[in-house]
Order: sequence, then structure tokens, then C-alpha cells
Amino acid sequence: MQKRAAAIPLGEVLREQPKALLCGFLAMAGANAATYTLNTFALSYMVNNLAFPQSDALNVLILASIAGIVCTPIMGAISDRFGHAKVYALGTLFILLYAAPMFWLMDSKNIALAALAMTIGYGLGFSTVAGSQGAFLTGLFPTRYRFTGIAFVREMNGATIAGMTPFIATWLTQQAGGRSTYLVAYLIALCIISILAILALRNPWCGPHGRNAFG
Repeated sequence: MQKRAAAIPLGEVLREQPKALLCGFLAMAGANAATYTLNTFALSYMVNNLAFPQSDALNVLILASIAGIVCTPIMGAISDRFGHAKVYALGTLFILLYAAPMFWLMDSKNIALAALAMTIGYGLGFSTVAGSQGAFLTGLFPTRYRFTGIAFVREMNGATIAGMTPFIATWLTQQAGGRSTYLVAYLIALCIISILAILALRNPWCGPHGRNAFG
């Protein structure tokens, strides 16, 4: 008689892997917020706040996206060599440090500088976290809980952080009188939380599996 594979309900993962779930969720916050700022909010920001023609703003986004497509597998290979969590943390740190300069370049209202800003954001920031994220999350959970754990972390973060970021970014920009000041602070704050969560995975408090992601 063929033995059926055991189902892994979400309740069991929440009960057995709460620390890995929490650290994984928080670790994704900065990267997801930055990603949705780049690929969703930035277009409306360039058109509505910087008065770029929509066609120019779209061309900037297309150019930046190509940079991300080219660089993501390269960053994935680098993370395979040096450790997925290390590269993911460095990508998050880059986003933290680059958030303000990126908007300074965009706020110049020079289309060439805006294209440079977005291309660097995609080519170094997005590609680094995107190229290492999958393997990083895989290392957080033992095989038995891996599928459910990754799905929970990704989808919950997508719904609460990533999905809400364009609305939050719009509101923060409005509160700042059309400037990016509050949005930059929001991105920096989430990146700090993410870096602390990644570093916490090295602590025995999170169990042995999180440390696997460091290589």
C-alpha cells in the first residue's frame, strides 16, 4: 500500500518554526518595499511629481528593468559562492545607503540622471536581493517545513509590506509636500529592520537552520 505524504498545515509551521518565520518576514521588508517603490511607485513619481513625459518615464523604467534582468543571475551566482544571507544582507544595506542618493538624482528633474538613478537601483539593489532571496529563504527552514514556510513568508510580506508600499509611498510623498523625504526615511527604517533580522539568524535563538543561509 502506497504511503501518503504527510500534509504540513500552516498551524504546524507556526508552532514549530515561529522564529524563522518572523526573521524571514522581517528580512524581506526592506527589499520588498524598495522593489515596489522602483517598479510601481517610481513611474507615477516621475510623471506626477517631476513632470516627466510619460513616455520618457516608461523608457527610464524599461532601461532600469533590463539592468535588473542582466544583473540578477550574476548576483545569484555570487551569492552561491559567498553565502546567500551575506549577499542578501549586503543588497539590503546597499538599498539603505542608496535610497537618499537615488531620489536626489531623480529630484534633479534631469531625465539622464533619473535614468542613472533607476538603473543603479535595479542593477545593484534589486538584482542583489532578487538573486539571493530564493536560496536565502530556503536555508531558513528544514525540508519538512520548507515549502509552507517560504510560501507564508513571501505571501504575507507581499500582502502587508510590498503590496501596501505604493500607497504608503504616495501618502508619505503627499505629507512631505511632494518631496521624497519621508519615503526615503521609510525605506531606510525597513532596511534597518531587515538587516537586524538577517543578523539575528546567526543567533542560536533562531535555531540552526537560519545559519545555513550564511554558507
